[in-house]
Amino acid sequence: MKLVLVAGMVNTLDLFRPLTEELKTRGHVVVLYEGVKKPEGDTAAAVANTIMDADLLFTGMAGPESHSGFEKFALDIALQSKIPYGLLSDAVGAYKRDWFRIYRESAQCLALRFPHEADEALRLYQKAKVVAVGHPLVETFGVPPKESRGQIRERLAILLDDFALYISGTKDLEMNRRVISLVDAATEHDERYTLFFGSHPGVTGDKAKAKGVEVPFSAYKEILPALLVISPDPGRAEGAIGVGRANDIVIGVDAYIFTSGTAFYAAMYRGVPPIMLNTPEIAETRDTDLSFECTAGAI
Repeated sequence: MKLVLVAGMVNTLDLFRPLTEELKTRGHVVVLYEGVKKPEGDTAAAVANTIMDADLLFTGMAGPESHSGFEKFALDIALQSKIPYGLLSDAVGAYKRDWFRIYRESAQCLALRFPHEADEALRLYQKAKVVAVGHPLVETFGVPPKESRGQIRERLAILLDDFALYISGTKDLEMNRRVISLVDAATEHDERYTLFFGSHPGVTGDKAKAKGVEVPFSAYKEILPALLVISPDPGRAEGAIGVGRANDIVIGVDAYIFTSGTAFYAAMYRGVPPIMLNTPEIAETRDTDLSFECTAGAI
């Protein structure tokens, strides 16, 4: 069988990469594409030909909509060519995203990360096989971190009496601006609070730069000069106080602040209080329902 996988988000790639390798070991031919923008020119033609020659297409459901161009292009080709396709909802509520609405009717399969979403998903995808598949990253949350809390705090120069807050970045700069400003105001600029900001891997590094979506660290420092930026990409460390993914860094801080994001689960596993920020403006910008996070333990 020949399969084409298309991912527009880091979470999707984290699942599709090991899936690709596993399928290849079983004798299948797999082509994995990653990108947020609709392909053009010769690239678009090559991608289209690959999809039309496939037995099955599987895509993520990226958000915001501006990051779903490649996935929607692939789905449009599959629809026009009558190629069977499935969708992966790897974030809470992603399966409800309106910009994927037109693909519900013909989807053969919907893979969900979270089992509690299955009943509602079945009502929206009545012709699809709906399956809760989890996510490989979840397995790593219960594994002891690479560094201890003390090692991380030493590496990030967090003093013994400092209260370290980790703000989890999103791909949306305006959302980040609102959150950083709210946290700064809430802490009343008290120097006892050390504010760290984890840049989202989807807008950091060479891959993001090549896609035209990279946000420079200076953009965050302009919001709050005292902000300490942590890069998720070792190749993009200049201008950052340290390097590390939120899943690994979170054990070294005293509270994890988020509006969305996978590292919420890492914070839960590591015993770090996860604090969800929500205002009417943030809720309007965010495209996912976080009621599950609230019931699961978010403050």
